[in-house]
Amino acid sequence: WQRRAAAKASARSVPRTASQTRGETQNGRSHVWQTATAALANRYAGLMGWMGPLSVVVGCGIAAAVILLASDLFSRMKLSQLRRRQELDARQIGNAQHYIDLGETCRRLGDWPAASRSFETAVSKDSESLPARWGLALARFQQGRYDEAETLLRTILIADPRYKFGDVSLLLGKTLARRGESAAVRDHMLRHVKRWRQPEALLLLARGFRETGDAASARRVLDDLLNELDDAPARRSLDAWQWRRRARRLHRELAAESPKRPVETTESNSS
Repeated sequence: WQRRAAAKASARSVPRTASQTRGETQNGRSHVWQTATAALANRYAGLMGWMGPLSVVVGCGIAAAVILLASDLFSRMKLSQLRRRQELDARQIGNAQHYIDLGETCRRLGDWPAASRSFETAVSKDSESLPARWGLALARFQQGRYDEAETLLRTILIADPRYKFGDVSLLLGKTLARRGESAAVRDHMLRHVKRWRQPEALLLLARGFRETGDAASARRVLDDLLNELDDAPARRSLDAWQWRRRARRLHRELAAESPKRPVETTESNSS
């Protein structure tokens, strides 16, 4: 025991070097930092508890967005390769069907000027081709050339009123709406919804009634649309939710535009 006490006393009496003092200082600082970090962790333990699942959700959302962008880029690359092959086939063979296929690929890529040229060439080679006229009508509509689009759509409907299962008739109604012909839109969509009750068609009919001053008929059409969306099997889909939101917004606009009834007041005569 005495030897151990003497060794400790001699160790305390030995002067310490600068490196030893610096090491002890760094150890003390690290201990203080660890203590402060532990205190903050204990204080915000609840916050960190729900930040973990939130970071997982954010990470999953970012991963899904990256996957969607990558798939879209991959599909566009495949369409670009298909377009080059179709352009080569159209130059070498050059019948109407080759230009129709090339126009469809350009349409899917969003290149409407190129699609318009391809469909126009297809119509010049086969003026009776309904797919060629339909593609050219779509291109003319996207380019804002509504007069030409209306002419093409009416010729298609004369040849086959049920072509594309109502898409041609619906596009004709949208073309008339873009031209500002409210009465024509109302009359055309009244005939259209007797065959095809699409949500977009009913909404277009309600707008036609609204612009011609028949708010009651517009509200009735919107009520029918909302009831059909609620009863549809795919009522929980994203498309149904979007059409329901648009119909309710138009319903609110009609309610705001309706004139308020005057409040009747009775005056009592004092004798």
